[in-house]
Amino acid sequence: MRVSLVSGASVIEAIDTDKYDVKIIVISKEGEWLLVPDVETVKSGAWKESKVKAVISPDTKDKALLVFNEDGKVEKLALDVVFPVLPWTLWRMARYRDFLKWQASLM
Repeated sequence: MRVSLVSGASVIEAIDTDKYDVKIIVISKEGEWLLVPDVETVKSGAWKESKVKAVISPDTKDKALLVFNEDGKVEKLALDVVFPVLPWTLWRMARYRDFLKWQASLM
């Protein structure tokens, strides 16, 4: 398992899922954002089989996750907090910087 997946799984396991509705997104090496049901899916590697794509809404007023279901429907899920756990490669650092700017604009 990649280091970023191990780190992400550790963060997810530390969150009280009885108190918070956790949505887990894994970003593949190809850049696909995949919604997965639980941390076990991340740890087992089964996340690669996910067909449900998701993105953070580019509309800062939404504060939402846009989920593209297999049936073609788009579902909007409210977001309160985002914990990005990414490896520090140059390719992703720029995206992460842009993500942080977007997140700061919401405050």
